[in-house]
Amino acid sequence: MQKIFLWGLPGAGKSTLGRRLAGLIRLPFHDLDQYIESAEDRSISAIFENEGESHFRTLEHKYLFEVTSYVGPAIIATGGGTPCFENNLQLMKVSGRSLFINAPIDLVYQRINTSSNLRPLFNNQTKTELKETLQNLYNERLLHYQKADKTINLTGEIEEDLNLIIPIVNKWLSV
Repeated sequence: MQKIFLWGLPGAGKSTLGRRLAGLIRLPFHDLDQYIESAEDRSISAIFENEGESHFRTLEHKYLFEVTSYVGPAIIATGGGTPCFENNLQLMKVSGRSLFINAPIDLVYQRINTSSNLRPLFNNQTKTELKETLQNLYNERLLHYQKADKTINLTGEIEEDLNLIIPIVNKWLSV
């Protein structure tokens, strides 16, 4: 058995889908951002604000390495930028399988715009700026995301999306 990494934009649904998926297929679930916050005893926003994105990316790599080294088979939701920095993509590739959770920009925008969860890359942005930032992030990161073992184009309906994901993950786990 191996690790299944979920990649995609912030707000794509990696944590929500990952948690539900893990429960359905009876594997542990780990959210890398929550893992970092717990290990550092502070929020991702605080890390960004106090030390900057570069320091956060160094921590992200450190804790991804920790998770890939010490956690057994699991569903792991990564941060939106995890596959794009350090050698994280290669680390995940040798540790398991990856699934690009490709959510439409409008859906991601709606989730982030209505979320109370602070996301450091989107602080103090107008609605127009937020949508532009999301589109730019998607364009910048797509090359990395497309290196996932499989891409799922989300419908936005969690049950439908899980029905798309479960057969893929079950196939991977049976190998």
